[in-house]
Amino acid sequence: VRRGDVLSAWAGIRPLASDPNAIDTASISRDHVISTGSDGMITISGGKWTTYRKMAEEAVDAALASGAVVAQRPSGTEHLQVVGAPGWTRCMHATIAQNYVVPHRPGAIDTQ
Repeated sequence: VRRGDVLSAWAGIRPLASDPNAIDTASISRDHVISTGSDGMITISGGKWTTYRKMAEEAVDAALASGAVVAQRPSGTEHLQVVGAPGWTRCMHATIAQNYVVPHRPGAIDTQ
């Protein structure tokens, strides 16, 4: 990829989370950690943007499991589409590969 190929970029700082119940630091990772304090406060830390919906689901599940929150109805999160999702399908990557071709440039990684 050449600089001219990049249309935009984004960067940020994300701290790594460690399991408060872990014995050593080997468990520090980019995964998220959900913990419940002695006062009942549920904390979620770490994680990735690509898993934020799963993180939220697990945090709500922890709140429900604590008994401090009672569900009014089953969760509908799994079926809610995020911004940009209309038209998305599980095989979209194949559709994109079939309909869009990256033109060959000498020295580029892509070849035809």
